[in-house]
Amino acid sequence: MKVITVCINKIGGLIRLTTNKYMDYRLINNVNILNHDISPTYNWSTITQSIDYIYLKYSLKRFKLEKNDVVLDLGSGKGRILLYLYKKYSYLNLKLFGVELNKEAFLLSVDLVKDKDIYIYNENALDNRFIFKNKITKIILFNPFNEEVFEQFIKYLLNDVLGDLAFIYINISKGQIDILKKYNILYELDNIDKPIIGIYNKVNAIGYINEKK
Repeated sequence: MKVITVCINKIGGLIRLTTNKYMDYRLINNVNILNHDISPTYNWSTITQSIDYIYLKYSLKRFKLEKNDVVLDLGSGKGRILLYLYKKYSYLNLKLFGVELNKEAFLLSVDLVKDKDIYIYNENALDNRFIFKNKITKIILFNPFNEEVFEQFIKYLLNDVLGDLAFIYINISKGQIDILKKYNILYELDNIDKPIIGIYNKVNAIGYINEKK
């Protein structure tokens, strides 16, 4: 059993590595972007991370993007999710925003999305009513918060967002799910378990603001 598990892990790792490099090449003509180290940021966010395209693809299956949605990638890192959305969902005419506090990641992402209709900012999206002013309708979060800041984020949405808004939290923790329950947020969980490609028991949450249980 151990030998089988090791083999599956190696196969999954190879599939994800190959897919990531292929997709990086398709999106930005650069297969080495995954290897660009970004210094960690220790503040209100977690450490800057890179998401696998395969994991992203499975995550977005349940998170329905609609025509003319205004989408915010909160904690946009190197901009890979935004580039993926720009390429894969071009038929939806999405307006794409990213916010990244890490200055190094921000500068890299701005360079990667140049000449595309993608807008990335080096600021805190919870300041200056960013989400409200830009009429954001969908938010994508890839594990950007610790629990304390996630609670601040939820309170901000409840206080500042007037219309319907949906968000997906990719790779959410139990403590963060408890926060959704605490504030009576309507949500659904999406369990993704694809061992053959190295994705084990990942849990995403899709939440809805201004919709009640």
